[in-house]
Amino acid sequence: MKTGRKADMIRETLESLDHIQKAEAPPFFFTRLQARLDSDRTDTERWKWVRRPALSLAILTVLLLVNMLFMGRYLPNRSATGKQNTETSGIRQLVEEYDMDPSFVYNDKSPGQ
Repeated sequence: MKTGRKADMIRETLESLDHIQKAEAPPFFFTRLQARLDSDRTDTERWKWVRRPALSLAILTVLLLVNMLFMGRYLPNRSATGKQNTETSGIRQLVEEYDMDPSFVYNDKSPGQ
């Protein structure tokens, strides 16, 4: 019974399509569409050089070298003494910002002893 019902629904749907008129495109639609597709092709041809692996690899290498030079020159030295100096300067900034007693911060003993 279900298959007969489905078949009737399908038949009704297909028969309703018989009464539909064919859609018409505006004048010169296909000409304008072809011109737009051609202009898109010229845009992709403009960036064609990016897809070449050798050139992309060379550009990537240059960017990495510039990045490494920048990091090596402008970032502070991260040796053990540099790390300690950074920690000490952070403590100094904290002491100055909150008007704390520096001997309290650097003293190993707790205040009650």
